[in-house]
Amino acid sequence: MPKTESQEKFFDALNDSYDAIIEAIKAGNERGYRFSKTLIEEVEKGQREVLDLARKWAKAPTDAPGLLGSVVEAMAKAQSRGLVLARDWLSEVSDARTEARDVIQRVVTANQAAAQAGVEAARGIVTSATEAARPSARKARREAARGNNTASPPSEPETESEPSAPESTSSQ
Repeated sequence: MPKTESQEKFFDALNDSYDAIIEAIKAGNERGYRFSKTLIEEVEKGQREVLDLARKWAKAPTDAPGLLGSVVEAMAKAQSRGLVLARDWLSEVSDARTEARDVIQRVVTANQAAAQAGVEAARGIVTSATEAARPSARKARREAARGNNTASPPSEPETESEPSAPESTSSQ
């Protein structure tokens, strides 16, 4: 069976819908990777800072003012890292929302196109079936008309002097 234009439109629309979903999955994967990479980098920085702080304390355990300054500095860096992670997370969530809206719009548009192509295909099938059945229907009507004229048993001839009386439908 040859492909029609409406069939091509239908399958192209389905393909567009699936492409949109796959692209969204890929984008989500990339977003997760970026955030995970940032998280790992920030944890590594924190680990190095804690080790540096431990080294300073081990070298001079009685230097309380120096150790206190190092602790405050490490805490400030940790807070900064936390803010960087929060900013990155919010940025990724915002990107995800935008991408989700775009994907939904693309899927809806593709599904509308697929539905329209399905309607066009159905119309084409019905039209083809009607056109194909028309000659057979004409032939059947002709044969039925011929059959009624020749094959019917003779009936009592109607006389013109005896008109049929209409049946009464009134109820009393």
